[in-house]
Amino acid sequence: ASSRRVTAAARFFHSGEGVHVVAVAATDVFNNHLAFCTYDDEHSPHQNGFGAEAPEGKQQGRESHQWHIMPWKRGGMNSITGLCFSEEGTQLLVANTRGLHTLNTRRALGILLGRTKDRPLDGDDDGDGDDDGDCDGDGDDGDDDDERYERCCSGSGAGRKRVHRVGDNAFACAPPEDKREGDHEREERWTTFRFLFPSLENGKRPLFPESSGREVDEVDSVFCCLPHGTTQEIIAKLPRGKKVVDLSADFRLKDVEEYAEWYGGEHKAPELQKEVVYGLTEFKRKEVEAASLVANPGCYPTSIQLPLIPLLREKLITTEDIIIDAKSGVSGAGRGAKQSNLYVEIAEGMNSYGITSHRHVPEIEQQLREVVPDGKEVRISFTPHLMPFSRGMQSTIYVKLEEGVSVDDLRTTLTSHFEPEPFVHVMPQGEIPHTRFVRGSNQCLIGVYEDRIQGRAIIISVIDNLVKGASGQALQNMNLMLGFPEEMGLMQIPMFP
Repeated sequence: ASSRRVTAAARFFHSGEGVHVVAVAATDVFNNHLAFCTYDDEHSPHQNGFGAEAPEGKQQGRESHQWHIMPWKRGGMNSITGLCFSEEGTQLLVANTRGLHTLNTRRALGILLGRTKDRPLDGDDDGDGDDDGDCDGDGDDGDDDDERYERCCSGSGAGRKRVHRVGDNAFACAPPEDKREGDHEREERWTTFRFLFPSLENGKRPLFPESSGREVDEVDSVFCCLPHGTTQEIIAKLPRGKKVVDLSADFRLKDVEEYAEWYGGEHKAPELQKEVVYGLTEFKRKEVEAASLVANPGCYPTSIQLPLIPLLREKLITTEDIIIDAKSGVSGAGRGAKQSNLYVEIAEGMNSYGITSHRHVPEIEQQLREVVPDGKEVRISFTPHLMPFSRGMQSTIYVKLEEGVSVDDLRTTLTSHFEPEPFVHVMPQGEIPHTRFVRGSNQCLIGVYEDRIQGRAIIISVIDNLVKGASGQALQNMNLMLGFPEEMGLMQIPMFP
């Protein structure tokens, strides 16, 4: 039907029958459907088109690619995102946002070959009394609760990786502060995604605030999303060979003494720190691809370093007199129940914080020093501000031009550098980036402007602090570490309004 949109497809060759079995998932506004058909090599859909009349002189029936369509009710209105036949072709794995399900396909094949009475396939497909949602053979409809990893099902069945998350109960790396020990009901509620993130509709998957070790042994990669100061010892105990992206600040500073100075505690994994790659993806691709442990950059440093690194590397701006006025939505302060995050404290106003003492300062200066050709010291004046909106970040950067350099030179250099990049874009002259232009996306927009003070320029950089400033960049890095396409899972367009 023209109103249906195909969301997944898979094919299996039935050698005994000499036919190809095709499964296609499609969705419309209200319903999901699965459709099956068969064809042989002589009557390929590439030649005739599905549903086409058989060529003259050929028998009608199987060769005309008759479809058998069934509704798919499991998971409500959650679209099917992946299909994959089992090796024997007797089971179809169906993935949607609720989880992974199985469907017995033997009767569907029988119907298409004219051997089985045509009746609805959804429900008890094999007459065993259950609804065939038991995908792991444990007698329930859904994944085994003991399997502490995410599953991914693609049409080809290839490229699967098991992913483990440590800490899921905050916007980035700050845990909730109102969980009381001994409150059994609250304890139960805090163990499910449904309570923490109702929008994910994923109530069966548990949280993993601490790793028991067994589930980590079974995974290929780990995202560590714990509070600052807690991840060094945990990551040091992980089995070697795992791919790890740490979203906290625990491994961002190369100098462990500098870490102790800014974060108020001794570094607990100094030997591991030597292996860490700082994951500003656009400038560290080769290093990230080969890394086992990546320190995901902070949100402010990401928005600031993206425009400044190319300009400092090309000696277009000076290393001194860099002034940064940065603003972030409230989610940048975490999800904890703090007085400063209350509605009446945030709404209808703004405030500065961390003046001269924000922990992102050494991180920014460390990475900028790396790219300065002459090894000059880089010092910045950085002041962050908390704004009354949930997400989004803007860094307004004031720089001094090197002698003989124009603002057009800055814009041309940035445009040329980021032209092949999927996530970083330079605005045309005269256009101003807004945080709403990148909301919910992994994009960064940059604008360059001439200051009214001669010899100076103004650069504006906007990101979503939760995506490009946190989880989006983490996934971007992990994609490279696992050999996946860098953009995989990250090409969502920004949300507006």
